[in-house]
Amino acid sequence: HMTTPPRDPDQAAWLQKNTPYLRAGIVIITVDPGKEAQKIDLRPGDLILGSDGQAVAEVGDLIRAMKALDPGKTMELDVVRGRSYLKKSLRRPDSGERSE
Repeated sequence: HMTTPPRDPDQAAWLQKNTPYLRAGIVIITVDPGKEAQKIDLRPGDLILGSDGQAVAEVGDLIRAMKALDPGKTMELDVVRGRSYLKKSLRRPDSGERSE
């Protein structure tokens, strides 16, 4: 489950300096066991800034990007954990698998 994070001026300054993004897009609240997010080690508190180089402003942006992917394909997520800038590859489950 994800939400848009509150504005944090210190964090915004850090993002502008250390990532290609101007602000955090989505914060992870919970990660469901066994789902793709857990498999790629996304954790509560992680910030998703973008997918495939495109800024993510709200949860709907990420959902639309995932739905546009063919089943079994991956998208590159730009993630910040604390003060670390990470790249994660998130795979869209095949049509036989369930994803939420």
